[in-house]
Amino acid sequence: MNELLQPVVTALQERLGGQVLEFSDQITVMIDPEKIQEAGYILRDEFGFEMLVVETAVDYWPEQSPRFHVVYRLRSIQHNLIIGL
Repeated sequence: MNELLQPVVTALQERLGGQVLEFSDQITVMIDPEKIQEAGYILRDEFGFEMLVVETAVDYWPEQSPRFHVVYRLRSIQHNLIIGL
C-alpha cells in the first residue's frame, strides 16, 4: 500500500469501521452505505480528495445479499492518490 494512503485508510477504518480490500495495487475501503456521505467529507476536507473519478456498481447475485454494491473511486490530484469506497 502507498505510504501516503495509509493514514487515509486508517482514518476510515477507525472512524467508520471500514474493511480494507487490496487488489492489483488498488485500495478499496468497504463501509456501510449510510456512512458514504461522512466518508466523502473526511476524504475531501481532511485528505484533499477532490474528484469523483468513477461511480459504478457490482452485482454479486446469487452469492451475496444485498446483491448490489455501489463503488466510488475518488482521486486526490494534489497527492496523486486514488481510493475506492
